[in-house]
Amino acid sequence: MVRFSLLSFVVGFVACADPGPAPTVSSLTCDRAELVVGTSNSLLCTVGFEDLDGNVESVGVHFTDPASMQVSSEAPLVGASGVASGAGRITLILAPTAVGSATLDVHVVDANGNHSGKVSLSLACVAP
Repeated sequence: MVRFSLLSFVVGFVACADPGPAPTVSSLTCDRAELVVGTSNSLLCTVGFEDLDGNVESVGVHFTDPASMQVSSEAPLVGASGVASGAGRITLILAPTAVGSATLDVHVVDANGNHSGKVSLSLACVAP
């Protein structure tokens, strides 16, 4: 009598969808260049973007004030869906804690999770 065992291996293949090209950002402008320290400052900014597959969903913002206090946020970019190239408007409320130069970094994210590079803008933080 011959004994044997039969091992069977199952190999699964997972199809990975192509995430498509990452979006790019080309410009960042804001309606003011100065922020007053110790107060809430409203800032209206415009970021230029391009995404070949037109599926930008959100915008990410990172603010660093002169005292190295940092705030980051990501929010939907209204009106960007289906647009291959355009400008998104962002309204921010920023409250710097020290006098000096602050940095605002902005990027966009598409529906596949692709992040663009960032565009940056320096803002002067002044005494009240």
